[in-house]
Amino acid sequence: MKCAREFLTTMLVGGVLVVLPIYLTVLVLLKGMQSAAALVRPFTMLLPSWLPAENVLSLALVLVVCFLIGVAVRTRIGKALQHRKVPNG
Repeated sequence: MKCAREFLTTMLVGGVLVVLPIYLTVLVLLKGMQSAAALVRPFTMLLPSWLPAENVLSLALVLVVCFLIGVAVRTRIGKALQHRKVPNG
């Protein structure tokens, strides 16, 4: 019985550790898209009406911002900022 309980607990925790980050990533991505929607709304008029332009452009904007942040972190200045010591205040 103890072996079965340990197995079930391990599998449950393992599943949560896989599903939870994916779920949170999707939630943050959707929230970012909602915030970006106001910025891209004027450009949606330029695209065909059959295209979900607001969603597509919002997603593209969020992904471009994430890409640029990833690039910035890889630069010498970004690495220096990552490893700087914060004074205790």
